[in-house]
Amino acid sequence: MMVTTLRVGDVMPEHGWIPRYVQAASRLTDAPTVFHVCFGLGILSAAASPYVQVVVKVGQDNRIEPLRLWCLGVGPSGNHKGSSCRLAYEMAQPMLGARYRTPTGSRQGMEDMLFG
Repeated sequence: MMVTTLRVGDVMPEHGWIPRYVQAASRLTDAPTVFHVCFGLGILSAAASPYVQVVVKVGQDNRIEPLRLWCLGVGPSGNHKGSSCRLAYEMAQPMLGARYRTPTGSRQGMEDMLFG
């Protein structure tokens, strides 16, 4: 079975921070679970990035970089992508500050953030 045919609940752990975050976020917005998982992983990535590093090969050299997971919720208009992203941001921003980027709610805003 391909991963894309699985439901989020089938692959999410039963215990830990992610299921607790998803449960709490699901009470606050009608967004699909997959968006809460996506942005919850973004919070964990922002929290861990100063402490978890990977070696990136650049030409003949190796460079050590912080591990970062970039999360992008994609779906049709009206399915609460923005509300789940804003909720994650509001929960994470006080403890992570600039490590968790401001959410954008439009294609143009996302392009501006990604490509400057």
